[in-house]
Amino acid sequence: LLLLQPSRLLPQLPQLPQLPPQPPSPPSLLPPAAAAGAVASLGRVCATRSASLLLLASTVRSFCGYAVGAWSVPFFRQCHPEHASQFALANGVFIAIGGTVSTIAGGWLSDRLVQRRPGRMTAHRGLLVPVAGSLLCIPL
Repeated sequence: LLLLQPSRLLPQLPQLPQLPPQPPSPPSLLPPAAAAGAVASLGRVCATRSASLLLLASTVRSFCGYAVGAWSVPFFRQCHPEHASQFALANGVFIAIGGTVSTIAGGWLSDRLVQRRPGRMTAHRGLLVPVAGSLLCIPL
């Protein structure tokens, strides 16, 4: 009975007012040709094994870094509740100063390595800085 006449069990709902027509969506920031070019470029980058492995490694490293950052505060609060305010201050200062300095210094060093001896494998030398930074974080 329900499958044949479901309206018997449901009360009659009043008709909803008609909504005004929506304006057309704004145009894309990129023209279609540029968007297609960006997708094609990303496809070419991901087609190389080294770039794919680097993207995968960066994803895993970022995930682990965020996990450590998210769980360090509750862990420290549980182990040392009497020093919670000092930890919060030190954690904020280290993250703010360390993040700023490492971003600027890493970009500067990467640029220096690329400009040092232009030629073959120039772009690869610039990638050594984030790779080295990730490897230095392994003991943490």
